[in-house]
Amino acid sequence: MATEPASVDALVADESVSSVLVAVPPEHPEAADACSTLTIVAPTADLATIGVTLSTSPDDWLDELRSHTDSLPAHVSIVDVGEGTRSTASDGGQPAPFPNGPNGTVRTVRSPGNLTQLGVRVTEALDEIAELESDLTISLCFDSISPLLFHDETDTVFEFLTVLTGKVSADDGFGHYHIDPGAHEEATVHTLATVFDAAVEAAGDDLTVRTR
Repeated sequence: MATEPASVDALVADESVSSVLVAVPPEHPEAADACSTLTIVAPTADLATIGVTLSTSPDDWLDELRSHTDSLPAHVSIVDVGEGTRSTASDGGQPAPFPNGPNGTVRTVRSPGNLTQLGVRVTEALDEIAELESDLTISLCFDSISPLLFHDETDTVFEFLTVLTGKVSADDGFGHYHIDPGAHEEATVHTLATVFDAAVEAAGDDLTVRTR
């Protein structure tokens, strides 16, 4: 990847980019803004968003999204991973509607170590959007990869992300995937970065963008 002037907005506009690794510490002053930019990739009335929550709860993820936009996307699907059922999340394989919130559903995966079930749940969320028979732009926020690496080897997570990013791209979606670079070896982050079309990294209080 080549380092370029920081422009997260430019990644959204770049038709050659469908997957972005956000290798930025969660406490970075620009982290939340970068996430919202990479999630709200179209007018919300024309947007279907999938949130994969491992490092936060569905409610907290939605609250953060609400704080950066006047209205939520037309359709929101959340795949909540770990700690059993959290907040609005349903238990088991059947998706549940939000009790009070946007149009959409919540699915759960019991453990970050169950990559097969996680892949199935995200595929179901993509299929759910396709069944709406509306021309909605798809965005995916995966928050975050780090818990996966605490349960599986880098090679296993690499293969999972290769398949997942391919599915999102095949559905003409745009996905960004968070990782806490301070929680892993530098070589691990660099290896995973090769899966993605671009990477956003911290450079002091600013961000740097790298693309292939």
